[in-house]
Amino acid sequence: MREGERKVDAIGPQALLPGTPSAWEEETFQEKPDFALIHKPRTLEELQQEVKRQLQACFPDLEAAILLMGDEEATFQVMVAHNGGLGFQEGDLVDEETLDALKGFSIPLMYDLAEIGLAFLPEDPPADKEEDLRNLLNHYTTALVNLKLNEETAREAQIHSRSLQTLERGIYLFQEKDPETAGARFLDLCLSMAGADGGAIYLLEEEGGEETRLTLQQNWGVPEEILENLRTKEGAWLPRYALQEGRFTFFSRKGPGREMEGLDCKRLPLALENLVCAPLSYNTVAMGVCVLLNLKDLDKKFLGGMDLELESLGRLFELGAAIFHRWAMEKEAVKNQNFRTQLQVASVLQKQLLPKEAPENWNYQFSWTSLAAQYVGGDYLDHLLSPEGDINTIIADVSGHGLNSAILMTSFRASFREKAAFLDPGVLLSRLNETVTENVADTGMFVTAALVRLAKDGRRFLFSSAGHNPIILYRSAMDEFVELEASGPPLGLFGGAEYETSEYTAGPGDVLVMYTDGLVEGTGPSGKEMFGEERLKGCIRAYAKEGADHLRDWILKTYHSFTGTTHQEDDISLSIIRFL
Repeated sequence: MREGERKVDAIGPQALLPGTPSAWEEETFQEKPDFALIHKPRTLEELQQEVKRQLQACFPDLEAAILLMGDEEATFQVMVAHNGGLGFQEGDLVDEETLDALKGFSIPLMYDLAEIGLAFLPEDPPADKEEDLRNLLNHYTTALVNLKLNEETAREAQIHSRSLQTLERGIYLFQEKDPETAGARFLDLCLSMAGADGGAIYLLEEEGGEETRLTLQQNWGVPEEILENLRTKEGAWLPRYALQEGRFTFFSRKGPGREMEGLDCKRLPLALENLVCAPLSYNTVAMGVCVLLNLKDLDKKFLGGMDLELESLGRLFELGAAIFHRWAMEKEAVKNQNFRTQLQVASVLQKQLLPKEAPENWNYQFSWTSLAAQYVGGDYLDHLLSPEGDINTIIADVSGHGLNSAILMTSFRASFREKAAFLDPGVLLSRLNETVTENVADTGMFVTAALVRLAKDGRRFLFSSAGHNPIILYRSAMDEFVELEASGPPLGLFGGAEYETSEYTAGPGDVLVMYTDGLVEGTGPSGKEMFGEERLKGCIRAYAKEGADHLRDWILKTYHSFTGTTHQEDDISLSIIRFL
């Protein structure tokens, strides 16, 4: 005997009586096996028949069972039962424990060092016949594996072919310019491929938002009452349930104990024999749900193990999800474009709020700029002439940037222009604080602001600041910098806050530089170093004598050279006042 084989006492219908000659000792072999014929069959059934024919022709008195390993662990399926097959029937499932209890002789079926089954006999074959039997089983094993491989290859080819057909049809759907028509044609394609009598497509209001409302996009031949009554026994609406499960859901009245198992059938008509409910997802992004009713041969195609139909339908659903994703993206693109257009208009309008020309006073030279990080920003600067001839100058920065900041800035501008001409800077900031506190409520937003009232004689100014970064006064004759600090918190944080007003003098050539923090907090390419106040002061020292416009341009040029980009992360505003 060969290693790994087992010899046990014979049992069963063919057990020998004492003194009876062994079946192997009789001249029962009619001919040798024809191994070439083993490899001709093209189906598993034909192969089984050929093996049984050759067993009958070459080993007519042999009792044997050929078993293959089953899908479940430690189970075998009987493929061939010859001359009684040790009591087994073809198709039987046998567990390993039952085989171990049998007494007899087994030959493993090996392919590429892997055991895929075994042949079981009640007794040892004679040594001179054993080789023919082993060779027959080896050829059977090889032919069996080749058939399986060919079936898998053919199956993959079918899937590939169907995928190409689906893709070919999908090309026309992608070319469709009307979403409603594309949806109707897609549903028609689903009904045709699945052989369904009716169906519906639901789409999520928000792409990927699985908790958002499902809206009926297409319906063919299904009363909406039936669609609404598709509910699980727990009361969950089936389309929503399938979306949450993220997989195909099948229901059928056919089959033992099915009766639409899992569905509440009390309000469903008996004419509804089966249905499929499947999520439509594109790259894991949920788009909606497809429901198909009364599919032809559902139990055979989908519930009977024929997953080719399932994969083909799955590819079709993927195609549909891609189509609906495309329309959602185009809809979103149009929406975004409309929003961008609105922002562009808002940007133009906001720029119109900036001073258009400098106040008329020969004692001062003005220059300013305001650059939004997005279309609109939360920075504000202004120059407002009072009836007495003084000039009220402000620079302010709303927390954050973008649309919300721009809205608050616009409201703040209106309040400033209403009160600025009649109040000193400190008192004005206190009044503005009450207005901003009421406007921002509990949003957490706030406004920093620095106010300067320039005397018409060009030598004095009043100053007050609400949490704003320091304003720089450069005294050119002495080459020194004075930083004017805030006297109170940002506007909108604390109701009832008060702010001090300070008075300063200035001489010819002195420069007052007002700016928002986006300027000094801009970072270089490494992201580790900020532009900072020292670089700003260096620009002021070098170009204060060249005039306000030249100084403004040089500061911006130096800033963009330092950051390495013309785009900034935060709004930047800069207001320069040069005393003449």
